Amino acid sequence: MQTDRRRYEILALIERSGEVRIHDLAKLFDVTEMTIRRDLNRLSELGFIKRIHGGAEAGKKEDMLFHITVKGRTVEYIEEKRQIGEKAVRFVEAGKLIFIHGGSTTLELARRLPEEVNLQVMTNSLQVMEVLSEKENVDLLCTGGILNRISNTYYGPHSELLLDNTNIDILFMGSNGVSITNGLSEFDFNVASLKKKIIERSKLKILLVDSHKFNVERSSSYARIEDFDVVITDDKVDRRIYDRLEELNIRVIV
Repeated sequence: MQTDRRRYEILALIERSGEVRIHDLAKLFDVTEMTIRRDLNRLSELGFIKRIHGGAEAGKKEDMLFHITVKGRTVEYIEEKRQIGEKAVRFVEAGKLIFIHGGSTTLELARRLPEEVNLQVMTNSLQVMEVLSEKENVDLLCTGGILNRISNTYYGPHSELLLDNTNIDILFMGSNGVSITNGLSEFDFNVASLKKKIIERSKLKILLVDSHKFNVERSSSYARIEDFDVVITDDKVDRRIYDRLEELNIRVIV
């Protein structure tokens, strides 16, 4: 079993039972206890679980992996995400190279892309590719790279090498954490590295985030909020955040 898949299943077990033991997991997955320790240590570093002697227990529910994967996030704040996706469509232009980064909110944008104009879209997301493969008007490109089976997105040096030779006109991207002072952040350093490269290669940069992502900081920073030209969010965003974004000359659409 692939490492990412095993860790996802470990997290699912912890979410259901609240606690797991290293000895039991090693037997269940037919791997060494050292392998399970590495898994638990990594998941703890990412903030998903809390390590205890001989095993691990659930951290805060909102930090469990189920709630930060596309599978989990698509059932959270779904109406906000749908409306953000609808607002984002207005920025789509024929004749431009559009990049849609993997994520639950950007997936809502992909579902709403118009079918009456020809579009060129690049993505690193299996979900986005699945949705757009049904749209015959979309010339679909994929970054390729290493597949993260937890998020179903590609990352790594192969993805970044392709981007070195790509000029992106319009970028749509989400984020796990958004801080006005400390910028945008992710749980995974590999995801953060790819996002940094995509931002560097993009002209118009549009951030799609629901209001719950503000004032949240994750382990790996990858951009300043002012690196983005437009922020599309929902009407629950704090007015002070809205005002600060405008002070930074960022267009805010609610």
